[in-house]
Amino acid sequence: MKNTGKPYEELTEQVFNRLLAQDKVCAQVKRDVILDGRSTRHQIDVTFEFVVGPIRYRNIVQCKDWNSPVKQEQVLAFLGVLADIPGQPRGIMVSRSGFQEGARRVADHHGIKLYELREPRDEDWEGLIRKIPIHLHICHSHFEDTRLFFDEDAIRKHLHNRDLPLLEIKFSFNPNITPLKNEATDEQINLDDLLNGLIPKTGVPPYRIRHDFTDRVILEVPTSPIPRLPVVAIETTVSIHNSIHKSQINFDHLIAYCFKDILENKVHFIGAAGEPPSL
Repeated sequence: MKNTGKPYEELTEQVFNRLLAQDKVCAQVKRDVILDGRSTRHQIDVTFEFVVGPIRYRNIVQCKDWNSPVKQEQVLAFLGVLADIPGQPRGIMVSRSGFQEGARRVADHHGIKLYELREPRDEDWEGLIRKIPIHLHICHSHFEDTRLFFDEDAIRKHLHNRDLPLLEIKFSFNPNITPLKNEATDEQINLDDLLNGLIPKTGVPPYRIRHDFTDRVILEVPTSPIPRLPVVAIETTVSIHNSIHKSQINFDHLIAYCFKDILENKVHFIGAAGEPPSL
């Protein structure tokens, strides 16, 4: 299929619209317009105007969706178009494949801006962050052989007052769901946080750790003759499991086009959604 250049002109129009809006320049960007020159009419790929004080600035953009760099003669021909249009418009050439040295020299001498608008290359990322490697070192604690120590004197006294025999209580203990409460505040104690806070910073796991409660703590056992058992301490063995997860954040998918000022060697990245991303 023949390349009409129209999609590239539409892309160029969108890029100038975005960049002008980013710089808060109030300009009307138009594509594929006819302008009357002094000697003839000219088809203009993209044009935009803006006003600074009492002065109106007109910019004429010529697009080259070519597979080869723009030559010197194309820049000279564009100079003729600019000279024929009244008002001394500023000339801009946009090329997918860059410009030859002669074209750059003529453009620089006559004040024509040159841009490459194309898909990004590896060298465009030089000096910028393209990828961020992420290494997550995860330490997971595992508690086992966890035991509660009860206030046996208080339990015996309670049984004696109720004329009940000594009893043996067995239950399955899980630090995550066992309902230990601070009796004074009636707030449930987060045993997972408590036990993790007791893990030593030095030494080699597994560790045997113990915590003696300073506040009055109870274990709620509704089916027991003593539904609120007083707890004085907790003891557990903790082992540490380590794992490393590697991933990477890649910014390539955020970048759709590179818009490069050839004469000043400045690069704008155009995001996949059309906006200039912050990198």
